[in-house]
Amino acid sequence: MEKGLDRMKKRTIKNTELQALMRKSGFSRVSDDATAEFGKILERVAIKLAKSARITMETGGRKTPKGADFKSAYYRSAKKMGERIVDVNTEEKHDLCLTIEE
Repeated sequence: MEKGLDRMKKRTIKNTELQALMRKSGFSRVSDDATAEFGKILERVAIKLAKSARITMETGGRKTPKGADFKSAYYRSAKKMGERIVDVNTEEKHDLCLTIEE
């Protein structure tokens, strides 16, 4: 198994943090199953966003990312999360595709 795939199996966001995010969005109760699934999905989206921001950073000739790189990556891929995702980018390598692969 590749090193990168091995790291994906262990989540980096703790369950308590995931549950806090879910409660912040209006859930009064959160199951362990829902927390685990939310964590998997959130990390996949975060990694795709970070990869897109890295491309923006490298295009700018920098080795250290800025907040603007993440903003640009987000707006390039989606207008708003949680609503209709609008892809505004023409290059596939920048797209934040929210399809979940099993």
